Amino acid sequence: MDIQYDPALIESVVLLEVQRKEGEGNLGFFKEYHSLTDPVYEMDSLEERDKAFQLIYQKLFRKWRLGNTLEETVREYPLFEDDVDLIYLKMASFEGDAGADLMGEKEGRGAKIILIKLLSHYFTEKDRLQNFLRHEFMHVSDILDKAFKYDEGLKMIPSPKNWVRERYSLLWDIYIDGRLSRQGKELMKGRDKRVEEFDTLYQGLPESQRKTIFEWFWNAKDLTHRDLLEMAQDISNLIKRTGTLYLEGNGNSNKVNIPGTPCPLCRFPTYYWEDDLPAKLEEPVIKIIQENHPQWAVEDGACSRCIECYSIMVEAMTN
Repeated sequence: MDIQYDPALIESVVLLEVQRKEGEGNLGFFKEYHSLTDPVYEMDSLEERDKAFQLIYQKLFRKWRLGNTLEETVREYPLFEDDVDLIYLKMASFEGDAGADLMGEKEGRGAKIILIKLLSHYFTEKDRLQNFLRHEFMHVSDILDKAFKYDEGLKMIPSPKNWVRERYSLLWDIYIDGRLSRQGKELMKGRDKRVEEFDTLYQGLPESQRKTIFEWFWNAKDLTHRDLLEMAQDISNLIKRTGTLYLEGNGNSNKVNIPGTPCPLCRFPTYYWEDDLPAKLEEPVIKIIQENHPQWAVEDGACSRCIECYSIMVEAMTN
């Protein structure tokens, strides 16, 4: 397995290290850098000058051992040694662009390459870099693990605002961080931050149910790609799989007003629930809904389209 860096990333990391050491009062790195680079400016050829700078950056990157954290972390994943041909690091465009992906293996052909995109300042904070790499390498390790049964052919159902993709990504992140935590590893994002993200995406669930589901995922073992995808796509699968369907106070699962779950009136999955029905729905509208759906209660909620339709019916009947 080979490890390679994009030249632009190496240059940026070396320059940041010079600045960091200088800020600490250590001028040795600054002097060494300039002793090598100053003569290069006397070269007439721009092409030769660029090559010389690249060689200097590579030399200093190796001499100052700026890649040690990556190499140490890679050794924690022995699966990579036999199953990965190349780890390639390049500069991320912005914070949200940082991450890792496995190229080739998912399609079952070609060289297996781990592409890592990250910001150069990660290299100035060893703990942050290591926590980031561990989390991203767990994603890749899952993909390589035959027991995880990663299948690129399993597609996410289309949904407004990418609800399914957001849930799938978060559930996988929680599953990864739970395992890292049990190994005694520090996390890129702490447990409390993951709880906050989970509560935001599943805010329609009762608090007791959210806590139970989160704990289930945090302590989960042996989940598969299909497990995560099916629970992300269908809230009822999530509730049943985590054993929270009959929690006290939870009631019928149709009362869970989560984007993507069925409206109890039209039965179609909806991403647009009408807010705060008990407070604002007028009695004539409630009455006509219950004439058509005798088992329905205001607390069950309904999609915005159904409420609009029944409100129009009541208005037409009274005019």
